[in-house]
Amino acid sequence: MANEDKIGKTEWSQWNKKEKVIFLTGFRIGSGPIVRFAPATTNITLTLHSQEFEDVAKRVDSFYADTANANVTIHGAIEIILMQLKHASTESVAKKLEAERTRILWGF
Repeated sequence: MANEDKIGKTEWSQWNKKEKVIFLTGFRIGSGPIVRFAPATTNITLTLHSQEFEDVAKRVDSFYADTANANVTIHGAIEIILMQLKHASTESVAKKLEAERTRILWGF
């Protein structure tokens, strides 16, 4: 996993609201309109739009408030949040969450 793909709770929690929105802007530019990170557990198109940045930032804050999510990368957190926003099934969100929580054990 590239260093930029390892950004997670530690980095996110150090940023203020404006910096989080700036990060999401760069994330959107870097990843393109469709967010997808293996393993994919849904066929729903996950898009991140600029008008969603503030809401997604708040949801990432809430996501990382759960200590079980401490090792989830920011990319994984954003994808899970988008799955919820786009009404992916509860089962597919749960599978993705479990995969992201154990990703660090895979070594990537």
